[in-house]
Amino acid sequence: LALNGKVVHLFSDSELMVRQIKGIYKVRDRKMQALWREVKKLLAQFTQYDIICIDRRKNKEADKLANLAIDEQN
Repeated sequence: LALNGKVVHLFSDSELMVRQIKGIYKVRDRKMQALWREVKKLLAQFTQYDIICIDRRKNKEADKLANLAIDEQN
C-alpha cells in the first residue's frame, strides 16, 4: 500500500492461515479474529490479491529470515 500497489501476491507456508483468509476456514480464536479483520481491511484496499500456500520445504529461506526478525524483536 505504501508503494501505491494495486495488486498483491501473497505466499505463505501456513495452510491454516491461507484458508482462513480465503474464508474456507473460520477463525475461532478471539486474538486471531482481530488480526484477521485487520488483514481483510488491508486486502480490501487492493484492486486484486491472491494468497497461495506453498510447501514448507520450498520456503526455508523465508522461514530463516522470519525467525531472525522474531529473534531481533526479543
